[in-house]
Amino acid sequence: MRDATGAKEVQLDHKTGILPGAAVGSLLGVVAGAVALPASGILAFGGAFATLSGAVIGGAGGTLMGVLGGLGFWKDQHAVPHAAFDYGGVLVGAVTGAIGGLPGVIVGAVIGGLVGLLAGVVAATAAAGEPMLRTAAPSRHHVVVTFAPGDMVPGEIAVANTRSRGANGAFLTAHVRLHEWIAARATTSTGLVRYRTSGTVAAGTYFVAVSGLMRDPPADCLPIKSRCGVRWSNVLRVVVH
Repeated sequence: MRDATGAKEVQLDHKTGILPGAAVGSLLGVVAGAVALPASGILAFGGAFATLSGAVIGGAGGTLMGVLGGLGFWKDQHAVPHAAFDYGGVLVGAVTGAIGGLPGVIVGAVIGGLVGLLAGVVAATAAAGEPMLRTAAPSRHHVVVTFAPGDMVPGEIAVANTRSRGANGAFLTAHVRLHEWIAARATTSTGLVRYRTSGTVAAGTYFVAVSGLMRDPPADCLPIKSRCGVRWSNVLRVVVH
């Protein structure tokens, strides 16, 4: 600013759309993820858990991208005493083409929500290829399970007395009380596999998991030795009376 006393710099306050972008982006991501991901069939599991998972995935991505989007939109406010203009003060500045204020916040938030949803789709697609255990229940000391095999061939069922698992996702051998190969295939209508073990377990509390086998394992995968083509599901708790 230049006045009768000379030229001097004027302090600028920088305002961004980070907080509004994060808030609106997370909201858009949560709503889009909760509605679109379960409805698309990408998630291997359904119900409330699928809705919650979609909301978390979409919300996280929407928040991150909303912050980044809001960061790109600046609004500068200068601290100038208005009385200075009455004495011939002149304010000189340069105006850029950046989008500022509410329009910038909205653009950043919308971009954040959409990118968050896209990130959720990508993450869910990666997870959908592995088996997802839906239910596990006792039946006269047998164990009955229902699971979605994903993109894999149904493999094994394991019942252990602890939840502890190794690096490959399988129960530790010392704790396994029942282990069988699953002789069942997914039904066409639901895409789910239902299997009842031929063996039985004594009364007690157990943990159940199923595995899937890769249809086309990579050339350097040796399932017989490393079992690198095997993927284990989540674990469910079963109480046998």
